Amino acid sequence: MIYLDNAATTRPLDGALVRAQRYLTECYYNPSALYHGGAEAARLLQEARSFLVSQIADPARFSMIFTSCGSEADNQAIFSAARRGNAVTTLGEHSAVFESFKELKVAEWNRVLRRFMRTAAWMQTRFSIWWMKRRRLFP
Repeated sequence: MIYLDNAATTRPLDGALVRAQRYLTECYYNPSALYHGGAEAARLLQEARSFLVSQIADPARFSMIFTSCGSEADNQAIFSAARRGNAVTTLGEHSAVFESFKELKVAEWNRVLRRFMRTAAWMQTRFSIWWMKRRRLFP
């Protein structure tokens, strides 16, 4: 995963501002909408996504996700990494990141607890069958 977020700390390039002007004044429609303006915005968004991915990775193997804010991008990166089992952080992280990791910790604990309960139930069942067989209460 490549994480690109410098919107809060970096002045946009003049060329990027000129390019963005069109989408802020002419093609500002919701790309998920079904009307003509939305369909055009969706097409342009897909073009931009394809172009940007082609500049940094193999488009056949990678995709690009646009997020609406830093917290959404943080969560996308954190939870995607956690699904692969390799999410780490420090106590010095921004609170938006740290809170997501605290949520992961609770979710992981719940997952481990569920696995333990399934294992405990399986072991209890196996022990009960063994005990009943030993007592000749079970065929």
